[in-house]
Amino acid sequence: MEKQNIVGDTSPQAEAAAAAVDGAPGVPETLAAWLERLPEAERASVAWLFETETQGLRSALKAEREARGGLEKRLRELTREVEASAPAAAAQLEALAGDLAAAQRRVAFYEGAPADLWNSRLGWLAAQELGAFDAEGRVEWDALREAFPELFGGVHGRVSRAGAGAGAGSGDHSMGVDMNAAIRRAAGRRK
Repeated sequence: MEKQNIVGDTSPQAEAAAAAVDGAPGVPETLAAWLERLPEAERASVAWLFETETQGLRSALKAEREARGGLEKRLRELTREVEASAPAAAAQLEALAGDLAAAQRRVAFYEGAPADLWNSRLGWLAAQELGAFDAEGRVEWDALREAFPELFGGVHGRVSRAGAGAGAGSGDHSMGVDMNAAIRRAAGRRK
């Protein structure tokens, strides 16, 4: 299986770079860990550069969140206004507001997912099942980690041993099953 880097590049150069980073001692796993290793003067410079580069993204994200919050609030206000004159329309607006709130919780989940969550979709389903959200709709990651520890820690060691030769007794794919013998036994032949 080809190893992909973070942008999906499977070129030999990307594979060599990924292999060099995977096993290299002293290579940090997170930006925060890398910043901690820098001398104070460099750390301040790099942090300033990072903040400058990401400021526009953060302000856009904040504006989007505020707009969604305002939309939900306005929708609930309209629901109260319409409720007196058209109860059916009010129920539809209330359902729409609930759908919007659910979509906001889902977006917040995916935006705030930690790097070691190996399957975001399963993590979302587990959080819903567990009800791992606080009153503001934020995910309670510690509760989710405690209830479903297998969702965290990366994908290393989770790769199946199945392959084209699995079950045939060839290579290290052997699972202790001889398919030919199983077929012979099923057909009533012993050898």
